[in-house]
Amino acid sequence: MTTKRAWRAWAAAIQRTPTTHETAEVVNHLVAHLTDRPDDSLFLTFNAMSHEIDLSGLVARIGPSRFATTRTPAEGPLTVHSYDGPTERHRYGFDQPAADAPTIDPAAIDVVLLPGVLFGADGTRLGHGMGYYDRLLALCRPGIERIAVTTSSLVTSTLPTDSHDVTMTHIATEVGLTPIAW
Repeated sequence: MTTKRAWRAWAAAIQRTPTTHETAEVVNHLVAHLTDRPDDSLFLTFNAMSHEIDLSGLVARIGPSRFATTRTPAEGPLTVHSYDGPTERHRYGFDQPAADAPTIDPAAIDVVLLPGVLFGADGTRLGHGMGYYDRLLALCRPGIERIAVTTSSLVTSTLPTDSHDVTMTHIATEVGLTPIAW
């Protein structure tokens, strides 16, 4: 497959809800990776859709005060908010920060945990095609740690990219947390 559209179609055919075991193992790997950080470190997570790894167990184990999450507005870029702030239901069925929740500057984030449709073992990421995370990552500090969160079944060798696509620094699956060698 050579196009992002073809890869998305392939992924849609194999997507499934991650198992309890897969989710628990991903969370265990992330806990081991993140708990040695300074207490004032801020981790950006996401509110999972049904085919994504649910990181609420990670937040519970490390503590919600160390996490921020994204809001997808009807128009415009993703915004970042406190994880434990007020929420509302997104049109795709997951909770997200309420429209009037205070925002957090993306430059304050220390580690970003990212969902995606597919990931390449070389750090490439294929999202849903709206560019939300690519634009958000451009607002973060240079060199920020970007961890893909997925199951091993959704990792390929590489994916097509565009010039604006941001690569991952690590991939977390049920198998382990792997740094990307460039």
